[in-house]
Amino acid sequence: MRRLSGSKFWTLFIAAVVIMVSLSVVGCQPPEEEVEPPEEDPDEEVGPTEGGTVRIAISSDPENLNPLILPTGVVAPVFECLFNGLVRDNPDWEWVPDAAEDWEVSDDGRTVTFFLHDDITFHDGEPMTAHDVKFTLQSMAHPDYIGGQFGYVSTILGAEEYREGEADDVEGLEVIDDHTIAITTVEPDASIFNTVSRGIAAILPEHILGDVPHEEWQRHEFNQKPIGTGPFKIVEREADSHLTLEAHDDYFKGRPYIDRLIFRIGDDQAMLGAFMNEEVDIIEAPAEEVETVEDLPFANVHVHEGGSFNYLGLNNLHPCLGQPEVRQAIATALNIKEITATATQGYGEPIIAPHTPSSWAYPADCEGWPYDPDKAAEMLDDLGWEVNPDTGIREKDGVKMSYDWYNVDRDEHRRIASLVQQNLEDVNIELDIQVIDFATMTHVLLPRDADGAGVERSKDDFGIYTLGLTVGPDPQGMERQFHSRHSEPGGHNYVSYSNERVDELWGEVRTALDLDQRRELAQELYSILCREVPWIPLYATTDISVAHDRVQGFEPNVLGQVWNVTEWWVDDGS
Repeated sequence: MRRLSGSKFWTLFIAAVVIMVSLSVVGCQPPEEEVEPPEEDPDEEVGPTEGGTVRIAISSDPENLNPLILPTGVVAPVFECLFNGLVRDNPDWEWVPDAAEDWEVSDDGRTVTFFLHDDITFHDGEPMTAHDVKFTLQSMAHPDYIGGQFGYVSTILGAEEYREGEADDVEGLEVIDDHTIAITTVEPDASIFNTVSRGIAAILPEHILGDVPHEEWQRHEFNQKPIGTGPFKIVEREADSHLTLEAHDDYFKGRPYIDRLIFRIGDDQAMLGAFMNEEVDIIEAPAEEVETVEDLPFANVHVHEGGSFNYLGLNNLHPCLGQPEVRQAIATALNIKEITATATQGYGEPIIAPHTPSSWAYPADCEGWPYDPDKAAEMLDDLGWEVNPDTGIREKDGVKMSYDWYNVDRDEHRRIASLVQQNLEDVNIELDIQVIDFATMTHVLLPRDADGAGVERSKDDFGIYTLGLTVGPDPQGMERQFHSRHSEPGGHNYVSYSNERVDELWGEVRTALDLDQRRELAQELYSILCREVPWIPLYATTDISVAHDRVQGFEPNVLGQVWNVTEWWVDDGS
């Protein structure tokens, strides 16, 4: 027999007494006419119901849906619905269970043993086991892997040897049984939970990809309709139009309430129009349209921290951008405050380093490069970049200070481009703005040959580009953007930045287990990046997520829009 708590016992006891007294009183009264039951309150809150479709707008077509090939912010919400990691983060930036229900850390801090849920299945019905986890992490270290994620697993014991072809296996990945895996690192690694998280190492099916050579992953059909373990599975894909996902009935955390998610693809204005016509349920609203959507009777507007930032990436191989002093001058020529205010309509925050200000890693001792066009012009003069009186463009040794500048076709980026172009023209720098879609941008930043393999980067790939990046509070996620080894073909150090001390600091930050020590090292690292300006950080974002009121349970935050998608349900007023 189940035992009642004291409070529950007394609640039931008092209720029984009240009922008995009521019955005795009723028994002493003359019979009364039957009373009609009260009508239901139409405003009474209804609980979650199953069924329905929710339509979400995304800005561009995700060319690839293998999370180990090209993980980006554009497809992050899709990945969130399709895959699991061993852990994930919650809105307080704490690591919480995902595919792993628990874990143990060894006394020396080098081994973490993860215990998996024993009822996880892939979308095709095959069970997910610790072997799939090992396959995923070991693939990131494979010599032929082209996804640029090796840095995350490089500290696992034996990963370097495996990547160099000196071992047939990664020693530090030990499958103990189908639902237990131990991960051992060369040294204590404070970022190992980030490595095995849903956002980095989404678990892939060995039974599908195990026999596919890693160099062929880029072209494999899995990229179009991947099989994961997440709460939804992909059932339809139409290029540049939509992705349709259906609920995974056997999802180990419980089937989602809604039956179907449709990711509609279109630019900001097209999706805004679709939302206003009630053809789309969830959008990220352009800042200048907040008042418009607030006036819609069915719109719920959520203004929240975005967890991302926008920046200008500067090709360090370019003859006009190789010197830190030149990059400093360019940063000094930019009115970041005005760019932020205009691009975000007042919803952004100017930044001086490539991270969000809410992170403990954000540097406190760097001023950035305050806007001063006269000083910027003087800095360029001192560096020998003189203005050609005939063209009005700066030159040095016969080389013009002129850049190809690539922007994704978004309203916000167009506003950035207009102001940056004017700022740089004021100091006699020429920009040739190239507006492209996101898929083309990936080919610019990750040049590949006809077989999909990465090729050597060059000074001619681009001059400047504009992108946004989503980050958590831990700086380790930025290692692949700035460590010199990630300048190799296929790596994500798009700007080919190299600094020996920065390389050392990535390792020191990773192995420091004390948070205060990590903070000190990370701030030194970011202070160097602030001074050397491989990127020009612009602003941290504030997101404006808007949902139709038929979508219940929608609570966007720093983790994005779909972090709690399994809790959504549809209320169509029926």
